[in-house]
Amino acid sequence: MMTAIVNRLGSLAFRYFSNTSMRSEVLRLGVVQLRSTENKNENLDNAKYKMIELVEKNCDVIVLPECFNSPYG
Repeated sequence: MMTAIVNRLGSLAFRYFSNTSMRSEVLRLGVVQLRSTENKNENLDNAKYKMIELVEKNCDVIVLPECFNSPYG
């Protein structure tokens, strides 16, 4: 499911930025700050829930931390 969400968001962002008629419209940017744990599945779940929240708030682009799914904490 996570891959499908990321792919969908990527295609939406591509369409947004490649459509010249939309450049004058508002771009909603969602920025996620997460605390990574040693459990990679927990990190992915946390990121997924944050992304779902931002999609529900009509964000056009979501920015995740660089190492959000890494076991660094």
